[in-house]
Amino acid sequence: CLAGNYSSKTMSQELIHMYDGTSPLYIDKFLRPGVAFYSGWYGHEILTEDPKEILQNNGNSQTYYLIRNTAYKRLAENRLLPAGTVILSQYGQSILFCTGMKGTSL
Repeated sequence: CLAGNYSSKTMSQELIHMYDGTSPLYIDKFLRPGVAFYSGWYGHEILTEDPKEILQNNGNSQTYYLIRNTAYKRLAENRLLPAGTVILSQYGQSILFCTGMKGTSL
């Protein structure tokens, strides 16, 4: 079913299970309404398409991101993903990842 690939419901359920509830959370502007509806987490809206401006991590703490796969690929292609980036879940057209996790690497 195509609807599952574009729905925020499944990724919202993943977010509920994986997000620690205290770290900063950034969500793609197109995914945010559905994620807020299904998970109750609003996070900070990512308004840009520029890969250099997507990452908001200050390097000292964990930061969670829920973005579209295309944006993640741009981050990876431009080598903008910091050490300690961990993909937590990938479903359909979206990906949930965390930066700043101690003792981990891509």
